[in-house]
Amino acid sequence: MRVDEFIAIPDWIGQRDTERHLGYAIKRHLSKFAPTQARVAIAVLPDGRRYKLDGHTRALAWRRGLLKPPPMLLVDVHYVRSVDEARERYREYDAPEAAETAGDRVFEALREAGLVGVFSSSFMRRAAIARALFLATGMTDMRHAVESCKLALLLLDSVEPTRPLFRTGIVAAALVDFMARGSDAMLFWRAYRSRAGTKNESGMDGPEALARVVENLRAARSYGGAAEMPLVRTALTIVEGHARHRRWRYLPRLGDGPSPEEYLRRHGVARPGADDPPRVPARLESSS
Repeated sequence: MRVDEFIAIPDWIGQRDTERHLGYAIKRHLSKFAPTQARVAIAVLPDGRRYKLDGHTRALAWRRGLLKPPPMLLVDVHYVRSVDEARERYREYDAPEAAETAGDRVFEALREAGLVGVFSSSFMRRAAIARALFLATGMTDMRHAVESCKLALLLLDSVEPTRPLFRTGIVAAALVDFMARGSDAMLFWRAYRSRAGTKNESGMDGPEALARVVENLRAARSYGGAAEMPLVRTALTIVEGHARHRRWRYLPRLGDGPSPEEYLRRHGVARPGADDPPRVPARLESSS
């Protein structure tokens, strides 16, 4: 196969962030020509669609003139019966050498869900939310986790989250809240994002209380990552209290509050488990 023909074949729908890996590859294993660079792989579906399975980074480097292309390519063609079978073939090529990171897995999942290029906030485009997705959904399979809270991710993106306000536990809590209440949760999270919370003689409202909880955690650096699930619980109890117009004179203790499962159940939404099929809660679908 000619190099230009291979370049024109679409990337695998769940391909990791090739752009991010290109710079590293050019400095390392693609710095010099090797005969193995001329071997690539594609999948062919029953309807004739073709996808790259291997050679994504090389194709991008060839297209940009960063790597000298071979005269011709030796292509391993896999005729598959379904997208799922193609995905398995892709993972066979991708797994050992790629050293796929958690960020890669999230990016792959976002790409399969059609969200890459949709997010408007730089925070969400970085896709550094693997642990937050796990805390929110209980799923280690990022593809299922993303599918289970796809609309919640879009709602969170519209808040335009930023660090340090949106650390891992806060991202997870926001996703759970959006899964539970849909767009009704937007007012709270936009107020939190904008530091528009208030404090008066009666105490702090929810956005202000949550911002102060996060500030205290930043000051107590010894908490580290162990604080994230307790922070999810505290954030959810503050969100619940704010919905009832509660004000806080004193901040709740870290860890006081409902788990994601409990919070979703109170709102009539089942939290998808690690072994459950991916699904979008009906309450969230109605908010789109």
